[in-house]
This record gives sequence, C-alpha cells and structure tokens, in this order.
Amino acid sequence: MGYTLSWRVAEKPLSPRRVKLIFPFINFTMMACKHHDSPERHYLPVHNGLIAPHPACRECGYIKNISPDKAKKLGYFANVLAEMKNYRGEKLLSDAQIRLILKELEKVEGFDDDYFMSFTTQKAAFIKAVRKYSSLSPSFVESFLSS
Repeated sequence: MGYTLSWRVAEKPLSPRRVKLIFPFINFTMMACKHHDSPERHYLPVHNGLIAPHPACRECGYIKNISPDKAKKLGYFANVLAEMKNYRGEKLLSDAQIRLILKELEKVEGFDDDYFMSFTTQKAAFIKAVRKYSSLSPSFVESFLSS
C-alpha cells in the first residue's frame, strides 16, 4: 500500500506548526500568488495626489502597485551586493555577509512580490539588512541602489 503526499494525515487537518515540521524547506510566511487582476477597481490616491483606479488580485486580495516606484526582484539586490563586494578592488563584504543579508531579505514578507511592494520600501529593508551585518553607511549603500 503506497502513501501519497497529502495535507491531511489520519483524516485530521495538519496544523501550521506541524506542516512546518514536516515540510521545513517550504517558506509558509507568504505563499506565492500568481496575482490575477479582478475586474473591479479600487480608487486610491497615487503619488501626484490624484485618485486612480487600482486593480486587486482576485486570489489574495492585495491591491496592485501602479506607481512608477515598481519593486525589483531579489536578484537585483543580489547583484547590488556583488557590486558592493568588490568595490574598487576592496573587499567590503564577505560571502557569509552576503548570504546573511539575502536570508534577511527573504524573511521580509512579500519582499520579492512586485504586486504590492514598492521599491522605496525594499530599499529601506535592504539598507537595514546591510547595516545589520556590516558597518557600511546608509548613504554608501543607497548610492549602489540608485545606479
């Protein structure tokens, strides 16, 4: 008799704690949503003070960021860390620090989701993570993000 992977064991639903124990390799803080726009729109203010219709996801309900301040994927920040690592021939960051910074960014809920996260919010989280694991100044870190 073979067993199949199921969310139910012995006809009892698994608690979130037990699911994390059984499947430790899956990040359950925010399951990735494919974000399908619903036909209804929510009128919210945008950066210039006007009100514009924003689509919302019909799956998770998040409202889409339609501002020009679009979020970047995690790979963008990994590339920025690689640039900072060998800045002008000096080794500013070690491989271990880069790994810890990227792990810290992965912990931020929705960091990699460009549907509702803004680049400004990502920059603040990135600078905070870099400051946590290195002694680089915030203005120095931000200079890499603007280029």
